[in-house]
Amino acid sequence: MLAATVANQAISRSLVVLSSDRHYYCRVVLDFLFVGCLFALPLFAHKVLGPVGGWSSSTALFEVRRNAVASSGQTTTFDIVNNLSVLSRFVAFGMFYENDGTKQRKWRAYLSLLPAVAYGSLSGSKEPVVVILLTVMFLTWLKAKSVNIKTAIFVVVLCIGSFSAGILVINFAYARFSNTQDIGSRLAWVVASYWLGGPVAFDRVVQDPDSIPSTQTIDRFFLQTANSLGANFEVPSLHARYTPISDSNISSDTNVYTIYFSYYKDYGWLGMVLLMLCVSFCVTVLYMLSLRGGPVSVVLCAQILVGTIFSIYSENYFLCLNEYLKALLFFAALYYGPMISLSRQKRSTLTVYTGPV
Repeated sequence: MLAATVANQAISRSLVVLSSDRHYYCRVVLDFLFVGCLFALPLFAHKVLGPVGGWSSSTALFEVRRNAVASSGQTTTFDIVNNLSVLSRFVAFGMFYENDGTKQRKWRAYLSLLPAVAYGSLSGSKEPVVVILLTVMFLTWLKAKSVNIKTAIFVVVLCIGSFSAGILVINFAYARFSNTQDIGSRLAWVVASYWLGGPVAFDRVVQDPDSIPSTQTIDRFFLQTANSLGANFEVPSLHARYTPISDSNISSDTNVYTIYFSYYKDYGWLGMVLLMLCVSFCVTVLYMLSLRGGPVSVVLCAQILVGTIFSIYSENYFLCLNEYLKALLFFAALYYGPMISLSRQKRSTLTVYTGPV
C-alpha cells in the first residue's frame, strides 16, 4: 500500500541517465564476462560433478544436492570457481538491463540465460532457475515501468516446467514410475506441497514453538561472515526438520515454514510485526529508487521482489544478504566505477534506445 501511494512521486523525480560511453563500456564488459562464463562452465561442472561420479551418473545432481544440504552450516571461504554461478546470474541481469530493443541486444540477453541456468542447475537445487527467470521478469518490468501479463504467464509456465524437471532429476532420482499418469500425479502433488505446505507446517511452529529448532535466523549471514574471518560461532544447518503436512504417500512432510519461521520463532508476535514493517519500509524505498531507472536499484529491487514471492516458501531478505551485497558491489563497480578507455570510433556509432522494451 505504501509503495502504491509513493509510486507517482518517485516517477516525477529526475531519472537516472547514463552516458552513451558508459552504456557501451558496460555492454563490452558484459559480453566478455558472458564468454568467460561459457568457457568456465566445464571447469565448474567438473568440480561439482567429479566427486559424485561425473556426467555418467544418473543420480549426480541428487548427490550434489545432498552434499550441499549436509554442508550448509559449515564455514566456507571465498572460491572463484564456486562464485562463477553468482557471476553468471549477474551477467544475465546486466544483459537484460542493457537490452535496448535491438535484435543484437535481445539475443545477447536471451543467450545469457543459458550459462546462468546451467550453473544454477549444476548446484543440485531447483530454486536457482526459478529465481533467475523471476528476477529477469521483474527487472524488465521495472525498467519499462509497466507490467506485461503475457510475459508473466510465460515465465510462470517456464518456472513450473523447470521446477518439475528438477523434482524428477533430484527428488525422484531413485524413484520408479509405473506410467506417465503416475509421473504426472506425483509431480503435481510435490509441487503443491512445496508451495502450499509451508503455511500448513508453520501452524505447528505457532502451536509449539519449541517443536522445530531455529535454523534460519536473521543473523545467519553475519555469523557466517564472522566465522569466515576467524570467529567460531555455531551456525546450524540451513534446512529445518521435516514435519507432517498430509497423509499422502507421495509427499507427506516438508521442511518449509514460510518467512515467519525466521521472525516469529525467535522474536514472537511483536517482533514479527516489527520486522515485517522494517522490511516493507526498506523494500518500498528501494522500489521508489528503482522507478528512477538506476541500474543498481533496478537489479536489487528485482531480486528483492523475488524474495517477496518466495516469502510463502522461506525468508529471503536477511538470508540472501550475501548475494544482495555481491550484486550491489558488482553493479556499482560496473556502472559507476572507473571505465577503461575504449575506441572513440566505436563509441560514436552507439545509439541508445530509451523507449519501452
